[in-house]
Amino acid sequence: MKLNFHFVISIFIALCFFKVTGQNNLYFKLETKEKNSKIATYSYSYYELNAALNSQNINTQPRIIHFPNAVGKLERFKITELSIMPNSMQKKYPQIKSYVGYSIDNPSNYLRFSLSPYKGLSGILLGNNLSAFYQTDSELKNKLYILNPKTNNIFSPFSCKTSAINNYSKENAIAKTNTSNKKTYTIAISTTGEYAAYHGNSIEEVNAAIVASLTNINAVFERDLNLSFVLSELNDSVIYLDKENDPYSNFSADYGDQLQQNLDATIGSSNYDLGHLLSAIGVEGRANCIGCICINNQKGRAYSSSNTPEGFYFDFSILAHEIGHQLGANHTWTSGGNERTGVQVEPGSGSTIMGYSGLAKSANIKLANDAYFHGISIEQIKNTINTSTCGTASTINDTNFTVNTPKNLILPIGTPFKLEALADNINNYSYCWEQINQDEAQTVYPNPNLGQSNAVLFRSFPPNKNPTRYFPNLKDLRFGLNKTQWEKIPLVSRTIDFRITVRDNNVLNQGTTFKDIKVTFDATYGPFEIINFANENLILEKNSEQTIKWHVNNTNKINGAETLNLLLSTNGGISYDEVIAKNISNNGSYTFKIPNVSSPKCRFMLEASNHNFFAINKKNIGINVGHFKNCTIFKSQENLNLELFDDAQNLPYTKTHSITIPDSVIISDINIGVNITHPKIGDLNITVTNPKGLEITLKTRRSCSDEKDLITTFNDEAINFNCLESDSNKHQKSLNDELKIFNNEEAQGTWTIKITDIGIENYGVLNSWFIELCTQEEKAIVFNDKDFKDFTVFPNPNNGSFHLKAKAIHPIKSLIVDIFSTGGQLIYSKVIPETTFLNQKFNDIRLQSGMYFLRITDSNTTYLKKIIVY
Repeated sequence: MKLNFHFVISIFIALCFFKVTGQNNLYFKLETKEKNSKIATYSYSYYELNAALNSQNINTQPRIIHFPNAVGKLERFKITELSIMPNSMQKKYPQIKSYVGYSIDNPSNYLRFSLSPYKGLSGILLGNNLSAFYQTDSELKNKLYILNPKTNNIFSPFSCKTSAINNYSKENAIAKTNTSNKKTYTIAISTTGEYAAYHGNSIEEVNAAIVASLTNINAVFERDLNLSFVLSELNDSVIYLDKENDPYSNFSADYGDQLQQNLDATIGSSNYDLGHLLSAIGVEGRANCIGCICINNQKGRAYSSSNTPEGFYFDFSILAHEIGHQLGANHTWTSGGNERTGVQVEPGSGSTIMGYSGLAKSANIKLANDAYFHGISIEQIKNTINTSTCGTASTINDTNFTVNTPKNLILPIGTPFKLEALADNINNYSYCWEQINQDEAQTVYPNPNLGQSNAVLFRSFPPNKNPTRYFPNLKDLRFGLNKTQWEKIPLVSRTIDFRITVRDNNVLNQGTTFKDIKVTFDATYGPFEIINFANENLILEKNSEQTIKWHVNNTNKINGAETLNLLLSTNGGISYDEVIAKNISNNGSYTFKIPNVSSPKCRFMLEASNHNFFAINKKNIGINVGHFKNCTIFKSQENLNLELFDDAQNLPYTKTHSITIPDSVIISDINIGVNITHPKIGDLNITVTNPKGLEITLKTRRSCSDEKDLITTFNDEAINFNCLESDSNKHQKSLNDELKIFNNEEAQGTWTIKITDIGIENYGVLNSWFIELCTQEEKAIVFNDKDFKDFTVFPNPNNGSFHLKAKAIHPIKSLIVDIFSTGGQLIYSKVIPETTFLNQKFNDIRLQSGMYFLRITDSNTTYLKKIIVY
């Protein structure tokens, strides 16, 4: 089997076992990633790890194991065994085990994994905002893959065939406090012969595969819903190793009736609470009911199928999705049309388990569902299980928890805002703010100009330890207001309902609580926005006096917004940790002193002192440090005219073209531009391969639909790709692989673009493409005139004509001379070639009266001097 994992993390992982006393350390160092691969390939020993976990009673003396999180940082996890097999099955298959753990370093990080000699290690780490998925290579059991699920196996053509049955009731809403009862349900999982053949055709291998998938999805059901599944005592009786003799046809439409009849006849209706069939003929799933757990003649009619029935995509986009239906959850996406369920609260494809990520073409938010349930889905499932008549409830003493949120808010239009919550245990909890309006899927794409409606404007993001969510996400706001496709700030009056769902991440008894608030956007106020510091070339001197200006637009009349706080970011607007001033008057202007910091990527934020809205300036600015970027473009000829024929007899049709880079350069930043004429870009799959054979995917088929032409530059430091703006000639970030995979590789050699046309009845042309290699350099800026020792400017002040002269006769390498306005606008630039004596006259610039910055850049330093024109 070819594993299609795209994300790699650090160069090693150490699995460490030691007793609670801290003795007897045992490490497994894993090898670096393989050459020419996007996959992190590591070695480990199942037998040594298994021995470490089972040298003593793990449930009385938990093990401490180091696992890497999604960004490659090792965390210590306290591990205990938590089987998903009944005792009789566990004794029958002692080598197939499931474990649970929580991070000692970050208690809200929750780990679930299974281990067997048949499937190796399989598991998932549910962390704050990022998850890591662990899977052993199906052929080489000593090789382990660790990935961020973001782009794993994303484009299987999955179809959920579950009917849109309304099982939602506002009047039966869940209790808004933590429950002390953990529910455990018995699940009967049957398999087709095709599923068994995929996993090895032995009863041990099939059970190991079932345990791996069930352990993985249990992680989410436990964290989000405080429920677990265990296999039926008689589950072996419905596992079939021979496709010719299993009781299921080759037509998935028959699966529901066949499974229900088989489970009742073979296991008995009283011996399972929920039934599910796993198959391997096509990629689809169907629950055949909504909320039918515990209901005889309905509870065993669901199936999940994939040509590769394992891994993150199968477990969470198919299996967990269909079981979610069985537990009472409907679809949450809007791009599939009106299902009349009242819960289509996610724009586009959605991104949570009950969404359709990767399968909604132009409406894809991302390419695989994230491993969590939307708050509205949690409510639906809680409605079902709170009234269910089966399962086992385990009462564990636990303190109920509450969450505090702001009261209903009034906000200005066209203005970013934040929502904050506070629960009574800030160490372990994770928070998830989500919009819960729905307009019966009439609006697929967020539209900030829709007035009083229930249209969805904001996507969901995974739970995070930060109780504050910024709207839009601060990373996206850097590119401008309403530039991101899936978060839009209203530009007209309307109301929005939000829900905060809090997960307590208690490994023994997980609970959730939620609270709803209403936000009103009033066109009487706003937009509130910063006017100046809008040019990226601006560099300010630390400790200098500056004035920030903004549009008030009546926002000072909002209670709590009479005064503002001025904050500074030194990391490009990701966070704002420096407080410059507090409680300044919201009157449109404030003069302040730049802090004693140095950074090339600074931003200012003005936030209401006692309210929730804010604004940031439009571009990064430098403080005493300049950020200089030099780029070289290697491009094909302009009218390449590489034809993409449409031959229905020979699909898929593939064309390639190559660019040779002659220079020996180690890549630190790469962008790739394409110009393709095509009437339906949803048919196209585009990859680029470097000289060493490392291939990345820029775009996959089905990632768009009927949009025509693709004229864009793929750039990791840009807004996410938007199919509706495919021909905009903008910089956009690929939804597939990140270009930084090429970083630290040698650029010299032949680069190849490959375009595959999957569809029929369309014809296209690759007009041109290019590769842009950039180097970025930070240089200290000299502001103090006494440090301007190598050069002199005279006269100063002047009438717009002046000389730049070196103070001594000595060889000078080439210089770059730039003149900027005080607002950061580049007015003039000139390269002065190498000389032994510099005496350059500038009299053709035509500067108007005012103050300017003269920037001189040599190979080592950048100097900045003020010049006055009268």
